[in-house]
Amino acid sequence: MRTQLAFPIVVVCCLLASCSGTNAKQRTLRTTLVGLNAARDGFVAWDYVHQQAIVDDATSLEDGKAKLKAYRQKREKVLVSFEIAYRALAVGALDMSVANIGEALRAADDLYAAVKDLKAALTDKPVDALVPATALPAPTNP
Repeated sequence: MRTQLAFPIVVVCCLLASCSGTNAKQRTLRTTLVGLNAARDGFVAWDYVHQQAIVDDATSLEDGKAKLKAYRQKREKVLVSFEIAYRALAVGALDMSVANIGEALRAADDLYAAVKDLKAALTDKPVDALVPATALPAPTNP
């Protein structure tokens, strides 16, 4: 889940990269792709563990099915946000206009918001308190 919480940092890095030098659009798209992939990998791992915990905590088969169904309905917005973000990134890569790249960044930001909303719906802790900023890995240059 650390990677989803690092997403605002990725978005800021993308904005900074878009303001500098040659190939700025390509760097912005590449950084956004790396961020999306990291967010996806982190979400898939967290999602598996969370669903397993639902199953483990179920008191009966019916209880487990009902809780999984409720969770999966909440998670649907995140899955749709991933698809939209990847499609927007593909459009930005095919036509590197500022508008298309901006749309890819907005889609990535919307994805982060969807993940944050899902986490907030599942826990009573503030989402930002789950992983301190100092625990995030340093950015790397792909």
